[in-house]
Amino acid sequence: MNSKPLIVYFSLKGETYHHSRLSYQNYGNTEVLALFIEKITSGDLFALKAKIPYSEKYNEILERAIDEKKRYLSVSFHKYLSSLDQYQDIYLGFPNWFGTFPNIVATFLATYDFTSKTIHPFITHEGGYLGQIEDDLKKYLPNATIKKPFCAYGFEVRKKALAIKRWVLENE
Repeated sequence: MNSKPLIVYFSLKGETYHHSRLSYQNYGNTEVLALFIEKITSGDLFALKAKIPYSEKYNEILERAIDEKKRYLSVSFHKYLSSLDQYQDIYLGFPNWFGTFPNIVATFLATYDFTSKTIHPFITHEGGYLGQIEDDLKKYLPNATIKKPFCAYGFEVRKKALAIKRWVLENE
């Protein structure tokens, strides 16, 4: 088994809300945290990218996300991992969408076997904090150990390098 962790994340660049205003970013908020974690752990990075890419326009992303949730759509991703067997620790990052994880993350969780894995969730949000994410992760991953999540406002992630380092070191 690989002693390096796997860092899986879903993040979107483009328009986002910061302090009630739309702004454009070249890197998604969750990606920023994933890159911090990669630097700290030297883990393997895996970005979940939808087979049908999301728009970079906020309202179009919102409409698609609402449709995916309402219709319980499975969201295929562009590239798959052959297996998770070589990893014990998996950092799993995503934005809080409607109080839980995006459907693409649900598809990822349903695709692989997480038995005996340790999951380290890191979440970005714009006010919804953790919502029901912890309970939902337990439903999807009944045979995994789920550590205390790291949670940050999206607009603050670039200031969270020390906080994420502390969280990583406390949860090793």
